[in-house]
Amino acid sequence: MYVIYILDSKPPVTTSIDQILTPAVRLVGARFLFARSALQRHSVWLIAVGYATLAATWKHSFFSDTWWLVYIPVWTVALRQKPSTTDRPLGPVMILSAIALFAWLFFLTQSAAHEAFQTWEFKSESLLLPRLSFLIQAILCSVVDASLLATPLRRIVGSRLAAVSVLVGLPYVVATGHSSLFSIARWSQHTLGNSLLLFYVVLPPLVLAWACEDRNPIPTFLEANVERIAVARPLRRLLRGDLNAAANCFCIFTPALALMIFAMYETEQLSVQLFTSSAGYALQALLFIVPFIIFVVGVVSTWSSLARFKKRNIIAANIAELGQILVIITALPVLSYCILVDIPDTALAASDGMRLVPGRDWSVVVDGNLLRITGEFTRGIGDSVKAAVDQNPGLRVVVLDSPGGNTAEGLQIARAIKGRALSTAVKNRCSSACTFAFVAGRERILLPNTRLGFHACRQIIWYSRCTEEVYEAYFMENGIERAFIRKGLAIPSKTIWYPNVDELIAANVITRTTKPTF
Repeated sequence: MYVIYILDSKPPVTTSIDQILTPAVRLVGARFLFARSALQRHSVWLIAVGYATLAATWKHSFFSDTWWLVYIPVWTVALRQKPSTTDRPLGPVMILSAIALFAWLFFLTQSAAHEAFQTWEFKSESLLLPRLSFLIQAILCSVVDASLLATPLRRIVGSRLAAVSVLVGLPYVVATGHSSLFSIARWSQHTLGNSLLLFYVVLPPLVLAWACEDRNPIPTFLEANVERIAVARPLRRLLRGDLNAAANCFCIFTPALALMIFAMYETEQLSVQLFTSSAGYALQALLFIVPFIIFVVGVVSTWSSLARFKKRNIIAANIAELGQILVIITALPVLSYCILVDIPDTALAASDGMRLVPGRDWSVVVDGNLLRITGEFTRGIGDSVKAAVDQNPGLRVVVLDSPGGNTAEGLQIARAIKGRALSTAVKNRCSSACTFAFVAGRERILLPNTRLGFHACRQIIWYSRCTEEVYEAYFMENGIERAFIRKGLAIPSKTIWYPNVDELIAANVITRTTKPTF
């Protein structure tokens, strides 16, 4: 089974430096990926499978938040792997690992797409349009999932595709619908809701199976043209190292490195200005993606040209080895930072940008002595609240109606509330990050038929801070009982705990309840 096979390339030249460098460093130098050795190709595949296994079993933020990195070797497989023409037997380990890996990617891609698209909804008083929004979200999620998985599945699995696509989608169907779709009582009580959920659960596997179908012209078209894209002559010659080594170093690698560093600096400096609209998020992503691709091409082409330059004579070999060492010293820190920091940031920016396409998810409205904050806490709401508080000295009460959102925005709203000693009130609900703003109030009022929801913090990016002790200290500073705080922070981030009024009063979370006069 051919797993990694990017471009046609001559076998690596064995030199003294190759004997010194470890396989890990050779992987960074891209030579590992170009090797034709079956052992090395299978090793890269098993590394991807091992990464997925750790992410599924060990709930560590590094693995759980960067699962999408597995798509890099998976799509590398697809770029060069030809569909199987015969039922060539593969080892049971490879077959099972492929099914497990794609099932894991299918499930997490569907979850991530749903999280990005869930705010794409029609605002209406009627029930028809929100239900239609749910169906549109399901279709969008299914298309995203199939787009990422169909081509790799077709090109790796080949004739076993029909059975494998069913097995890939089965865990998602079971995990998502086990508590509702398979409950007869729920069907009798919530027939329409279960019907919509059935559509949402079954559609993604069906779309994937359709995209993988042999008679479907879309994957066939992709497969017919991906080879032309991957082996386009100018790019192929560049990556193969046909260009002069000196020209590569000074005309490609050096400008690409300078462009990458400049792009990293500019995206950091402009992030505040860009993170205000979907167009700004898209621009932020492009400012990183384009220079990053150019930089990777520059690194690979320079390394390949230096490897060819080694063959001339002993002096050339020594100069080329020195050049490769310099490439590693300069490229490794930049690539490491991009992979560990900038790529997760760019993925988060793309997700946040999609969420802003229908418009902002929140509103901040001054109504006499009331400040009404409605909607999800996303980027910009903290600045808007601060401006409203500063410009309206007559404000007395902040009325919150939010499912939560960005913790940093919630804390910024809390600082604005506390700075003016305003009271807070909840209308409908206030959950997750919204509770940070609520407990900052001088008086904390819970209106009838409203709920306060608590759970553990959620770490969006592996290096971001999500320390329960910090949030525990914050709630204690605002007079909340420690036992209540620890119970709330022990709730998993994907669920939520709604304590009753007696529990809230006993823990000093609310100071009083009252009938709504606003």
